[in-house]
Amino acid sequence: MKKFLSIAVMALFVAPFFTSCDEGEEKAYIIKYVVRANTDSAFQMLCPTPSPYFWTTRYYECGDTIKERDATSTVQLRCRCEDSATVLTGEIYLNGELKAKKDTTLWLSVSYTFK
Repeated sequence: MKKFLSIAVMALFVAPFFTSCDEGEEKAYIIKYVVRANTDSAFQMLCPTPSPYFWTTRYYECGDTIKERDATSTVQLRCRCEDSATVLTGEIYLNGELKAKKDTTLWLSVSYTFK
């Protein structure tokens, strides 16, 4: 009985060193989309948005989470503004790091392709 008890106690202390904490956890990417306008003119968000598309002004931000197994494609940010004097700046962040940025007027399209 003493042998069994000592083996059981050893197993409790040694077992954690042979298991991984990451088992079953899948890596995920946090995507953040940001659009800024330099005027108060409205711009229409086309992607990524729930339907129907909507109009907003000055600033728009939204986020998404993509699992690593699904990260084999391209994420895209698209919007448009009817005022040609308005400069739209679009940014895509991956886990807090800026991955794509573009400044333009009228039609904005920014994308990032996972590697």
